[in-house]
Amino acid sequence: MILCHSHKFIFFHNPKTAGTAVMKTLEEYCSDGDVIVDHTYNDHITLPFEVDGKPWVVPNARKHSPVHIMKKRLPPQIWDSYFKFAFVRNPYARTLSAFNFHKRGREGKTRLAEHDFQSWLRSEMFQSDNIVGARGQAKFLSPVADLDFIGHQETLDADMAVIRSRIEGKPLDQVDTGPVEVVNRRANHTAAAWTTLSAEDKESTAKCGAVEFWD
Repeated sequence: MILCHSHKFIFFHNPKTAGTAVMKTLEEYCSDGDVIVDHTYNDHITLPFEVDGKPWVVPNARKHSPVHIMKKRLPPQIWDSYFKFAFVRNPYARTLSAFNFHKRGREGKTRLAEHDFQSWLRSEMFQSDNIVGARGQAKFLSPVADLDFIGHQETLDADMAVIRSRIEGKPLDQVDTGPVEVVNRRANHTAAAWTTLSAEDKESTAKCGAVEFWD
C-alpha cells in the first residue's frame, strides 16, 4: 500500500496482481512524509499532519490492507480528496499464481506438499483456507464505488499510463507510457488455468475471485 501525500493518491495492493511492480513504479512520486507499506505484518502509521490538534495514527496498516479497513482508519479529508486505485486480475489466473507462489515457499513443504493445482482446488483446504492471493478480490476492494480507478494486470502498461496521467495532471500523450518492469508476467497463467480446470473447478475458483470484473 502507498499513501502519497505529496501527490495525493492511495494505492491498494491487491495480492497477486503485479502490485509489487506497481509500487516500485509509484515510488518515484513519493518523498519524505509519504507512506510506503511493503511488509505483511501490522504497523502503525503516524500521518504528517494533525487532526483536532493531535497526530493522526493509522493502526495495523499492512502491505495488503483492504479498502474498507483503510476507509475506517483514514481521516475523511484524505479519503474524500485523494485519488484511490488498485489492480485486479483474472481470478483463475490469480488463483493459479497464488498456488504456485505458496508451493515454492514454506507452505509448499508442509500443507501444500501433497497437492497439485487441481487437487488443491478440490480440497477442504482451498474452501476454508486464507492463502494470500487465492480469494477475495471483490471483498478486498469493497466498497468498489469508493475507488476512482481499477486497473487490470492484463492491461498493466496501458492502465499505468492512465494512473500516471491522473497523478501528474497531464494529458495521456504527455506521460511516460513505457512498460512496467515486472519480474515474471507469466502470461500463460490464464491459458493454463482455463485449459486444466473442469467446470466444477472453475465454479469453485470463481466463488473465491472477483469474476464480476470479467463480465
